[in-house]
Amino acid sequence: MSLGKRKSFSIAILKFIANKNGFIPQSTYYLGLTQNLITQDNTPIEVSGGGYVRQPVSFDVGTNDDFMHNDIDVVFPAPSSAYQVSGYGVFFDQVGGEMMWYGNFAQPQTIDKQIVVPSGSLTIREF
Repeated sequence: MSLGKRKSFSIAILKFIANKNGFIPQSTYYLGLTQNLITQDNTPIEVSGGGYVRQPVSFDVGTNDDFMHNDIDVVFPAPSSAYQVSGYGVFFDQVGGEMMWYGNFAQPQTIDKQIVVPSGSLTIREF
């Protein structure tokens, strides 16, 4: 699973490099699922209901320092009722907040059981 970056997060990185707005990296982020395909400019429609909540994820920098990957398994519990997902994103906060990176599934997925995103399978590149 590979992720793209939201325009708002690109701006935050530039502000960080320029030492503006006090951007502080976090050790824990949150992986969320969306009902719609995500683009640079649209509004992601996050899944709701069925017991869905964003799940914690942390990252480690790759050996070449041009990417990072999740260093823990991310587990979404089995939902109380099935839901459809088309995309996924990494957020600063467990609820609300800004989506920084995003990706889309090749085909919409019906989620009716536990999902495990194995350690090392979620990759974020900066170039």
